[in-house]
Amino acid sequence: NNNFVNIKLEEKSTNSQALGARIYVTAGGIEQMRELRAGNNYVSQNPVEAHFGLGQASALTQVKIVWPDGQQSLLKDLEMNQFITISRND
Repeated sequence: NNNFVNIKLEEKSTNSQALGARIYVTAGGIEQMRELRAGNNYVSQNPVEAHFGLGQASALTQVKIVWPDGQQSLLKDLEMNQFITISRND
């Protein structure tokens, strides 16, 4: 009965999967960070998305994205227990 959020990033550039971006998620007073990378995993490829286990947190307070070029996006009060795709059209 634990909560989660899975985040995938897209941007209109040669780095369409936003490799190198950092995603910070705050829920239940705890901040977690994942950096998007591509690479090999045993017998497969790593997915270019970030999974965050949120435990028993009652709300996903905020998601901060530091894009590969250093620009930042801040989203608040997102729903938990879903797969989210965030697009940057700059």
